[in-house]
Amino acid sequence: MKALVTVLLIVLAAGCSKREKASEPTKPAQRLTEAEFFQRIYLPGYEEAGVKDPKWDREARAFLGTLAERQAGKGVNAEQLKVALKDVQSVDCKDPLVRYMILRNTKDPHYAGVDGTNDWVQVAMELDASGYHLYWKFFSFARAAQALKSVPAETNSPGVVWFRNEASFRLHDLVQDKTLPTEVMFDSVYPWLNKDLARVPKLRWATWERIEPSLTNGWGDTAEFQLLRGAAYVSYAWDGRGRDWASTVTEEGWKLMGERLKIARECLERSWTMKPRLETAIEMQSVELGASQGREEMERWYKNAMEIDAAKTRRNNCARVLLPDFRRRRTVP
Repeated sequence: MKALVTVLLIVLAAGCSKREKASEPTKPAQRLTEAEFFQRIYLPGYEEAGVKDPKWDREARAFLGTLAERQAGKGVNAEQLKVALKDVQSVDCKDPLVRYMILRNTKDPHYAGVDGTNDWVQVAMELDASGYHLYWKFFSFARAAQALKSVPAETNSPGVVWFRNEASFRLHDLVQDKTLPTEVMFDSVYPWLNKDLARVPKLRWATWERIEPSLTNGWGDTAEFQLLRGAAYVSYAWDGRGRDWASTVTEEGWKLMGERLKIARECLERSWTMKPRLETAIEMQSVELGASQGREEMERWYKNAMEIDAAKTRRNNCARVLLPDFRRRRTVP
């Protein structure tokens, strides 16, 4: 634990004043495909910004190349990845991207423990100081925050707060790049806001307000943007209501909830029309829970979710919205 505290003190002392202001947004460029994006940020990233050494260059390039092929959907199997991972682990590579990807394939940050947390924190800081793509900087800070959260005695530590704030800044910087594939943008934003920051309402909404203009400019024509905006207003609506029993909610709380759920419903229904997604159906159940249009409508969205992915729908405990006494009091008008 002492070693972890030392790492955090160094991070907090050195990192806060050194974050550069994000560059001004440029004219939107054509979005890359996912294959193009990942082919650019693995091996080319190593060639431009990596820590190179003849001791590990061959293994590092093979490992990153295998990962790029896998994310580009080019048929890399588990055995190929296992061999590339074993080879690169054997040469003690010091490159931060290689070390980050080794961690991603060997250690879950949610169960990191003290030693694992030190590894996540150190590699995040090294990646941040490198010339690697902002994609890696955002995700490494997000993983470091998850790892710090996993250490029982440090769940509400300054380190968790700092890494979450800094990850949110880096997310803002990342979405300035309008060439990001839509799915890459969505996979960066949605889990961060709706899982990692789910219980941090002030930071969640502040992050959304900070990134919404860039998302509107870059991806406003997509179903994913409408889904993100709808999900943001679902959470914002429940924040306005409060998370206590319905009988304790003030009239102002109901009013805020109703106004915000109306926006959420419009966005989510628009998103569903453009492209049906599991996340949209799940978010719509939360809308129905707070501003119900009747049991039939609730069941429709539950059925929509089940038809897309029954297992994930059950894991998200969507069936709870069908309980007749869940709200314990009226929903919003």
